[in-house]
Amino acid sequence: MLVSRKAALAATLFLIGVGAVAARPLMPYEYRFWPSNGQNLAPCNEAWVQDAIRSAFNTHEESYWHSPLLMQDFLRIRQIGFRTNGPDFDPRRYCVARVMFNDGRARVVKYNLVDGGGFAGIGDGVKWCVVGLDRNHVYSPDCVAAGP
Repeated sequence: MLVSRKAALAATLFLIGVGAVAARPLMPYEYRFWPSNGQNLAPCNEAWVQDAIRSAFNTHEESYWHSPLLMQDFLRIRQIGFRTNGPDFDPRRYCVARVMFNDGRARVVKYNLVDGGGFAGIGDGVKWCVVGLDRNHVYSPDCVAAGP
């Protein structure tokens, strides 16, 4: 029994030592990859961002959910965060907007723009969620995971 305690203690100390060696200091994203600090990210009210969200939502609603619901106009667009995860992560710009739908209701859309988040890491990517219409619960509850 004494041998097993010593073995357990030795294993624990080994794992702690390995963790200390494997840890690296935090390094800003722009120093690890190409020169980018997120300053080139599109603003929240950029037309292509709205078009990308609208197109993806409308296509998904029609083809997957067989719903007649369509996203129409973006209103009250504002930024709610920028690089809030820290300098070690991909730069992100967090946004929120009210969007009018063809059923006459306005709903909140939370979205974020990711530096290098486009197809194959080229260009900016857009992740979005409509509060109350996250049917797959990807960003549940109430699209919290889409925000900062």
